[in-house]
Amino acid sequence: MTTTKRAQSGSAGAVLVLAIIVIGIWWQWDRIEALVGVGTGGMIAEVSGFSCTAQSSGRSLMEGRVRNISKEPVAFRVLVNVVDTSGRRVDTQEVAVRPSPVPPEQGGEFRTDGPAIPDGGSCRLDNVLSAETGYPVKFRRR
Repeated sequence: MTTTKRAQSGSAGAVLVLAIIVIGIWWQWDRIEALVGVGTGGMIAEVSGFSCTAQSSGRSLMEGRVRNISKEPVAFRVLVNVVDTSGRRVDTQEVAVRPSPVPPEQGGEFRTDGPAIPDGGSCRLDNVLSAETGYPVKFRRR
């Protein structure tokens, strides 16, 4: 009979530890999502019309559109990398999407004057970030 009572008292401790872990995960879920890169609602943004063109001034023009496909207003920033012929990053531009924040189911635009594109190089849309947190958001390209 005494072994059964010891086993039962050990079970209560395990249940308590498990409950504390579950509460901790629930409480910090937003940070865990951002760290792991998962989202509960799936995609948050849709990028379309991205272009990066060399200008006669020797600089480049980076522009495109970002549509907020979430149910909340979100302020976005876009990361664009300028790469050389080997794919090595030469420069990175972080561009704000206007209006900020972008209303739900609405679109915003980004446009900036960037650095010169090396011969044979290109620009690549690297990521879409939440301007409030600085963390990447899930996005798709159209």
